[in-house]
Amino acid sequence: MNRSGVGPVLMITVGPLDVIIPTQRCVPAAATFEALVGPSGPPERRAPGLRFGDPRVVALFGALADFRWTVDGIRAGPLREAVAHLLGAPYGPRQMAYDLRRLTRKGLLERLPHTFRYRLTELGRRLVLFCAKLYSRIIRRGLSRLDPGQIPSGLRHAWQQFERELDRLVADARLEPVPKLGSTVRISRPEVV
Repeated sequence: MNRSGVGPVLMITVGPLDVIIPTQRCVPAAATFEALVGPSGPPERRAPGLRFGDPRVVALFGALADFRWTVDGIRAGPLREAVAHLLGAPYGPRQMAYDLRRLTRKGLLERLPHTFRYRLTELGRRLVLFCAKLYSRIIRRGLSRLDPGQIPSGLRHAWQQFERELDRLVADARLEPVPKLGSTVRISRPEVV
């Protein structure tokens, strides 16, 4: 760590200027998230992606983010009940087995030896908590603020003002609606003066 407390850095001298480039880049983090949401792994053990925002994945991550799994590990039955509760829909044993297999192949879960229990890996704990918090604290709240039926908020008012200005701009331009396919369009020639 350097004097500024930034961690490892690379010092480059370019003429009279020194340029400090942090050696910790964002690219691996983006690649990790892409591997989570897209198919990954070798062809013989391909792991389907965990689509971020999919209600089933959101419920699965929400259930896995619970700290009760840290002591005894994760058992399929109680996890399935927690996911079904968060999902608000039936969630069967086959779906649970499929999701456990996906999570294990993605490196988020590991099976405890000689048991039917799992535990989150270090990567799994970080990604599950990140995705669960991102969805519940930012995406869901942000979308609810845009909903016209919600309590007034600054974001919703700004969006409504944007929509009014856009409608005014279209009205000022006197843009006519685009005719539907197959309808007859009457074209009038401008008068020559």
